[in-house]
Amino acid sequence: EPARRGMIARLAAGPASVSQIAQPLDMSLPAVMQHIAVLEASGLVHTRKIGRVRTCTLAPDTLKLAQDWIG
Repeated sequence: EPARRGMIARLAAGPASVSQIAQPLDMSLPAVMQHIAVLEASGLVHTRKIGRVRTCTLAPDTLKLAQDWIG
């Protein structure tokens, strides 16, 4: 999914809020949240909510496992 790959690429630069991730995308915030939920369920992304802000970070250990398996 291109949108999810873009989200992963964005998070490679560092943690970001859901609204920061959604800003360059041409989709609604609920749609972005659904994509993030899929990434979180797969273990590729972790989210943390503080107040009203949900911050996303990559899960490098999971990405390493996937890279090793693909390689």
